[in-house]
Formats: sequence, structure tokens, C-alpha cells
Amino acid sequence: MAANKAEHIKALILLNTTCLLWAANILFGRLLRDFIGPLFIVSVRTAAGTLVFGVVVWLFGRRDLFRRIPSWPLVMVMALCGVILFQMLFYYGLRYTTMLNAGIINSFIPIATALLSMLFFGASLSRDQWLAALATIIGIGWIMSGGDLNALIKFRFNIGDWLILGAVFSWAMYGILGKRLMGTGELTAMEFSALGLFIAVLPVIPFAVWEATIIPPQINQFVLFALAFVCIGPTILCMFWWNRGVQLIGPAHAAIYMNTIPVYVVILSYIFVGEPVGWHHLGGGVLVVGASLYVGLSSIRAGQA
Repeated sequence: MAANKAEHIKALILLNTTCLLWAANILFGRLLRDFIGPLFIVSVRTAAGTLVFGVVVWLFGRRDLFRRIPSWPLVMVMALCGVILFQMLFYYGLRYTTMLNAGIINSFIPIATALLSMLFFGASLSRDQWLAALATIIGIGWIMSGGDLNALIKFRFNIGDWLILGAVFSWAMYGILGKRLMGTGELTAMEFSALGLFIAVLPVIPFAVWEATIIPPQINQFVLFALAFVCIGPTILCMFWWNRGVQLIGPAHAAIYMNTIPVYVVILSYIFVGEPVGWHHLGGGVLVVGASLYVGLSSIRAGQA
């Protein structure tokens, strides 16, 4: 029991730190919009991740990674969704919407994953998941409309919120494909993560160069610090710490910690950006985070039954 308690404490620290760093990534994505383009950030993160994971796989993994890929089409779509599209849509979205909106809408990922699993892979949703999906959609609509019922009725939302929502569905598809690919037993979670970076790094760099002609990069000390942070923290450390936390307490329990990200975003946005927290954030946030938490706890109970 002592060892089990120690593992839970270690997981608590690792997973909370990971979620804090992911929330900080939203902060830096927002702050960097005045200096560099989104694809510039994506290309730097991808290149740094490729270098680090390449070394890890070469030194500690199995070097026949590319020969063990069970389905190249799935891997290509996975890299497109999880590494390129997700980051690109998210950072572009942060140019037009607030940190708070981005952080709360990001909590839609578990429900988006369930919905895409149903639409594309024939998975069935439980009554709990349907209720959570309905509550989440209402909550996100309320946040995106700014609490304005007229805007909600006319479906008039901020383009940045739509981009963040697109990023959420892109990440959900990445997670679904990852589960299917790792389910074959050919790839570990670490190899799967590395593979996405390896495939995405070459196509994303030319797009970043093209973007630089439209959004000329303004490199200074803050930009270098911010890029170093997003490369080391959210890109590299988070991957190791999250995987370790999942290993310690299991994916269902670990997923519960994702609900702390909006809380950290609220704190960081208030301290560093001064974004006001409106009633639509509180009301919509309770629905979105609460629904995600409800589904997570239901999954755990079902697994224990």
C-alpha cells in the first residue's frame, strides 16, 4: 500500500506539472503572436522534438521503427492531425481569441474523441457520454458567443474560437489513430510520439518559410526564451512526464488531470495578461469541465466494475 500511495503522489506531481506546462504553452502562444507566426512556432517545436526523440529512440529504443509501421496511411494522417494541424490551428486561433476561451474549449477533447469514434469507427456512446456531449456543446456555445444569446441564435462566433475547436477535433483524431496503431503491439507510446514528429518535420518547415514572407519574424530575447520554453516544456518534458504518469496510475485516472488545464489557464491569464473572467466563462466552463470530469469518472467506474 505504501508503494501504491507513493506512486499516486508521484503521478499527482508529474501530471499536474504537465498540465501546468500545457497551460503555459497557451500563454506563450498568445504572447508570441506579436512577434512570430504560428507555423514558425510549429516548425521550431517539431524540429526540436524530432532531434530529442530521435536521440532517445536511437539510444534507448528499437532502431527498426520505420520497418514496424503497421499502416503508413494511418501514420501519415496521424502526423498531419496531431503534429501539424493541431498546433497550426491552435496557435492561429490564439491570434484571434482569448487564453480563457482557448483553455476551456480545449477541455472538449474527451467528448470530441468519443464523437469521432462513433462517427468514423462505429463506437457506441453510453448515456453518460451523450449527456456529457450535450452539456459540453451548450457550454462551448455559451463561451464562444460571449454569453450573448443573440449571437448564439445567429451562430455568430469568433474565428479564433472556431480554429481552437478545429484543433480540438484534430487532436481527438490523433488520439484515436494512436490508440489503433499502438493496439497492434508494434509501437510503444514513445515510438508513436516520435514517429509523428519525424514525419511532420520536413513538410512543416517549407510552410514556415512561406509564412515568414507574410509574417516576418521579430526575434529578440523574449522570443528566444519563449521558444526555448515551448520546445523543452510542452514538447519534450510533458511527453515523458505524461507517459510516466499514465504508466503509474493508468490512462483513465490520468485523463482526469486534463481538467486542471482551464484552471491553470485562468490563473496564468489573470497574472500575465490580465484577461477578465466573464460569467460566460464561469458558466460555460463549469459545463465543459464538469462534463469531461463526469465522463472520466464514469470510465473509471466502468473499468472497475
